[in-house]
Amino acid sequence: SYQNNEAAFQAQKTLDEKERMSFTRMNPSEAKHAGRRITLRKDWEAVKVGIMHDIVEAKFRQNPSLAAKLIGTGNVYLEEGKAMLLLRKSTAGNT
Repeated sequence: SYQNNEAAFQAQKTLDEKERMSFTRMNPSEAKHAGRRITLRKDWEAVKVGIMHDIVEAKFRQNPSLAAKLIGTGNVYLEEGKAMLLLRKSTAGNT
């Protein structure tokens, strides 16, 4: 079990069980950094999008209140990143 999506995703880059287990206690920043140094599985480019889909789906299935917030955004364009969040907040109502 991983503490966050980033750790879960980065861990799937390898098929080495010991390397995967090292991600279970990492925060997102640590996981992203460590993901650059692991033994990359040969099929990574072919499987990474499906893996991310599964991880994100699991996140929202396990957190109904978070899923409700996402659904509540409707058709608004969402983009990951603190700068984008601040931009969206500062321009709210200025359409």
